[in-house]
Amino acid sequence: MKTSDNISRFPRWRESGAIVVEMALVVTVLLLVAAGIVEFGRIFWYYNALDKATRNAARYMSSVSRLDMQDSAKAAAAAATARTLVLTAVADNNLSPALAAANVTVSCDGVDCSGTAPTNVSVGIANFQVTPGNWFPFVTVAGGSYGSITLAPATTMRYMN
Repeated sequence: MKTSDNISRFPRWRESGAIVVEMALVVTVLLLVAAGIVEFGRIFWYYNALDKATRNAARYMSSVSRLDMQDSAKAAAAAATARTLVLTAVADNNLSPALAAANVTVSCDGVDCSGTAPTNVSVGIANFQVTPGNWFPFVTVAGGSYGSITLAPATTMRYMN
């Protein structure tokens, strides 16, 4: 084996080491970007599930009979049913943290549904906190998180009966 053969092989070995280092840097950045995309998708999924739940409950409230809405007890029962619809839909989507009944608001023309037939009914969710980094904790700041994002979807529909 000639010395010129050994010298010509050495630069190729150095180049392959540089390729490994560059690949490690690029893959690290790409994994962080992919994890961020997944976390954003998870938060978007949560918002979509919450919005769909409020829409279904508002649709239910808009179809409650006028006579029931004029009776305070029946209107309160309809509002409780709407809250249950929201909580059930959110629980079916396995959102974490779980939604509390206190976070669900049901109103008729901006006030509690009691005694009069409304023009509009609204169902909303208040103060639902989502923390990015729950699925990929290595994306968060060391020893903590980026904070939480408040999701507050609401749906208002015209009262139909």
